Amino acid sequence: MPIQAAIYCRISKDREGAGLGVDRQEQDCRVHAAALGWDVHAVYIDNDLSAYSGKPRPGYEAMLDAIRSGQVGAVIAWHTDRLHRSPRELETFIDTLREAGDVPVSTVRAGDIDLATPTGRAVARTLGAWARYESEHKSERIRRKHLQLAQSGAWSGGGNRAYGYTKDGKSIVPDEAAVIREAADRVLAGESLTAVAADLRQRGIPTSTGIAWRQSHLGRTLRSAHLSGQREHGGEIVAVGTWPAILTPAQTTRFRRMYPKGPGRPPKTLLSGMLVCGRDGCGHRLLAKPTGGGYRAYSCVSGKERGGCGLSVTERPLDALISAAVIEALSTPLLGQLMRAGGIDEADQVDYATVAEARTALAEVGQARADSKVSTAAWMAAVTPLEAKIEAAERRIAGRHRHSALNDLGDIAARWPSLPVDRRRAIIAAVVEHITIAPASTRGQHFHADRVSIVWRV
Repeated sequence: MPIQAAIYCRISKDREGAGLGVDRQEQDCRVHAAALGWDVHAVYIDNDLSAYSGKPRPGYEAMLDAIRSGQVGAVIAWHTDRLHRSPRELETFIDTLREAGDVPVSTVRAGDIDLATPTGRAVARTLGAWARYESEHKSERIRRKHLQLAQSGAWSGGGNRAYGYTKDGKSIVPDEAAVIREAADRVLAGESLTAVAADLRQRGIPTSTGIAWRQSHLGRTLRSAHLSGQREHGGEIVAVGTWPAILTPAQTTRFRRMYPKGPGRPPKTLLSGMLVCGRDGCGHRLLAKPTGGGYRAYSCVSGKERGGCGLSVTERPLDALISAAVIEALSTPLLGQLMRAGGIDEADQVDYATVAEARTALAEVGQARADSKVSTAAWMAAVTPLEAKIEAAERRIAGRHRHSALNDLGDIAARWPSLPVDRRRAIIAAVVEHITIAPASTRGQHFHADRVSIVWRV
């Protein structure tokens, strides 16, 4: 009875999207099986999937299961590197074949692989080691190529069309750019990503792929440096881009500081997290939490994880007090004008230059480390101060542009009650340095305004 063979075919990248690479492998393997006098029991395929990546290969795993169950008595592949590019994976393959009774392996290009003998296993391991070297070397070349392209400011290309730009990235799509600028202004003024995305959906404005806007998608879009004409690589801005900008670098800096790990949930309370406990030796932030009386309070949450002292203040009267104080401050002509004053362009330019120089230096020292020209210790010693310099400059830029929350307020007293909670929080953060709540001097729930101390930014 002829040997029942399994044919295994794999290609890492199917650029044509039609499986033509694995089809050609299968045809050659079938011819090879006929020449050996083996019957083809089944063909196992992993299309557009790398053996080097370490990700699961369903076709390969199914073939191993067939070998273990005795359905398959031989393996045919186009080449050994179609089967493995990992020494660890090869060892598992060898053990599986030996446990199944020294199942033979034959390839179209590399001939028979005798895994039943020490010499044959040594040959297989040598071929596997060179295949691994080739994959790692290729991966390193690709990484360096992408870094070089990024540092040159070239458009990354590939993937879906970036919203606001044509497919080639060289031209702005005016209608989409207007949507981006509107969304950016609204979010920087304090409106939540959730609210802005919902409005875009209601207006029937789709993304570049034609789907509806969501909070997460809008957040990723606004955080992306390409909107301000800057090139990212590995999550970091590494160069000025060669394409026109829709937003300013200052706006990108603010978005990246607002959402360092992606957008969170919109706030539900006016002052949660914005208040500081005034009890001696504490200084924790007060958070909103329900109380037994059916109302909410801002509390310095105690307990093992929080470490607060338990101080609390009733929510509603404090919200009313702070709101009235902010409205009064912004309604005073001189104080309101000072608080609405914009950032200094000259200072921005200095900080942008500082960030650009530091990022260039980071890229250079990173390349030197990749080329083994500097030690790991020297690389770390150079990286730490450069990252600190970038952090400080971006913090200064973000701070100078906090005033955008105060744009287009009009009659603040009349508009305040109708503004979303997140917009009111942004306005308070723009004009107030911090709010300290002192311990109550008497027992009970009665609110005492003298517990509240406001420090203004001006």
